[in-house]
Amino acid sequence: MVVTLDQAVSALRRRTFGVAWVRRAGPLCGWALGGCAAAALLARGGLGWERPQAAWLLAPALLAPIAALVLARRERPSAAQAATWLDVRSGGSGFVVTEQELGSTAWSPRTEVALQAALARLPRVEVSALARPLGLALAFAALALWIELPREVVGPPPAVSRAALERVEERLETLQDALALDPELERELEERLEAAKADSEAGHPESTYEALDQLDERIEQAAQEAELAAQQALAQLESAANEAQLAKAQQALQDAAQTMGAAGLAKDLPEELERELEQAAQSLAGEPLSSAELARLAQELKGALDGRMGKLAGGRLIDPSKLGKLGEKLSLEDFDDEHECDEECKQPGGT
Repeated sequence: MVVTLDQAVSALRRRTFGVAWVRRAGPLCGWALGGCAAAALLARGGLGWERPQAAWLLAPALLAPIAALVLARRERPSAAQAATWLDVRSGGSGFVVTEQELGSTAWSPRTEVALQAALARLPRVEVSALARPLGLALAFAALALWIELPREVVGPPPAVSRAALERVEERLETLQDALALDPELERELEERLEAAKADSEAGHPESTYEALDQLDERIEQAAQEAELAAQQALAQLESAANEAQLAKAQQALQDAAQTMGAAGLAKDLPEELERELEQAAQSLAGEPLSSAELARLAQELKGALDGRMGKLAGGRLIDPSKLGKLGEKLSLEDFDDEHECDEECKQPGGT
């Protein structure tokens, strides 16, 4: 088969380009695919990604063959360089270079023989230079997607999560024991606790701690609202203790009872006390209570309020130091159980 100089030059440039691409593509594809596979493995293990989601991280490795093409093009020889190479490989007779510079000459037949000899020595494409690194990278990528990873996420030890869960659960139990919670609020708190338990059992520490923080904040808010209501109720009891007009003192007592009831602080009141408070409320429109009765009811309400606040303080839901200050606001020492009111009466609870 007769081979022209142009055909030989094109064949050499193609072969040189192929050799350069294989040499460049092997390392580039291997490192690129290996790096993407490592990222996919980390995403599965550290972020909990599923296999299809992590597989998308292998896509950037497709840029490696394109980069190899760009680099290989720079190594492809020009037509003059190709002719010189062919001439050297054919024995350095100068026929090929002369043919390339002058075109067809009288010694063209000799050039054809030289080209045949040169084409037999074209550089070989070393497929192993591409197959070896690419094969290793493909094996690693398959392993990164196929291997079954443990579902435990790196985070605090399970014992720490359980301790935090138990602490918040105890605080919720203290709140429920101390206050008569609104059913809707109690249901909300229970649902938050169950959600935190579910996250803990599923091995999701981040969502567990987030749910516990939200629940703890809600418990703190409810305790603070109860503390404010207790302050208001104590102020009303103090007004009942120091009010000179018996009717107004009785109204202040009723206001304190209502405040406690609305805030859940009237939980577990003795039945006898509840009955007497109902009777006192009905007596507002008629004959008011005596100073002795008013003193006793106020003292019993204060004792019940102290009990509710003591439970909150015992569970560290409120500051125990504030509990003492709240108790000091009420003083019923001026009430005299034996006192009988008259027109000259100026004692607290008198008329």
